[in-house]
Amino acid sequence: MAAPGLAHAGIYTDEMSKCLVRSATPQDQSDLVVWVFAAMGSHPSTKAYVTINPAQRVEITKKAAGLMERLLITSCRKETVEAIKYEGSSAIEQSFGVLGQVAMRSLMGDPSVAQNFAALGEYVDESKFEALSKEAGVVDNKKSGDK
Repeated sequence: MAAPGLAHAGIYTDEMSKCLVRSATPQDQSDLVVWVFAAMGSHPSTKAYVTINPAQRVEITKKAAGLMERLLITSCRKETVEAIKYEGSSAIEQSFGVLGQVAMRSLMGDPSVAQNFAALGEYVDESKFEALSKEAGVVDNKKSGDK
């Protein structure tokens, strides 16, 4: 038997995850992504690129806390209780991880975000990756005549 609180995804955590995703509005998902962005922006390696003042950081965090409370305590209460009861408190982290992934997919689908990610390819030396693939024994079908 797994001890409560240990990471153990199961049917109850899956149901909780589905409820969170179903219950979170597009604005909720956006607020969650903003909170993650603000938190990541406090890291020493990213701090110079993010301008969030302390008051904004507090407001962003309060909004995320309210979202978490509403989803767990109101919208998905039954699923949350069952997941914690049968699969441990890690169900909350795992379920919010799923919601976060869904929210990030939505963010990544924005044309301006996709364009910025695509720009990476402009600075990559394709010949180096072709050599790497060749070394790995992978043949580029486009260059070999689609054999």
